[in-house]
Amino acid sequence: MTYVILMFVVLAILFTVAIKLVNKVYENGHQIWSILVGLTSFVLLIIGTITLHNQIALIIVQIIFMFGSIVFFMAFTRNYKLFLAGKGKGWIADRTRKIQALSKKHNH
Repeated sequence: MTYVILMFVVLAILFTVAIKLVNKVYENGHQIWSILVGLTSFVLLIIGTITLHNQIALIIVQIIFMFGSIVFFMAFTRNYKLFLAGKGKGWIADRTRKIQALSKKHNH
């Protein structure tokens, strides 16, 4: 029971840290590559689960995976909003801006 309560406390701390980190990055005008963060944390979880046999090390790997997942979803949502607003970077944002410009010219 204490493990479950401890994980909820850790999750709350991770959410707080992730919110502050993502807000700070996006306030400075940068973006987080959400796919890279999510994939890295998932691969770390798989490798850690296969290779580690220490229970404490496995818990640390799980915490890192939870943090990576939280940052992944927060950054993915922020990037998606930027793409829809036409303010993002990269080929998806360029394509979105082009489609939005074409839809403004072609009203039905």
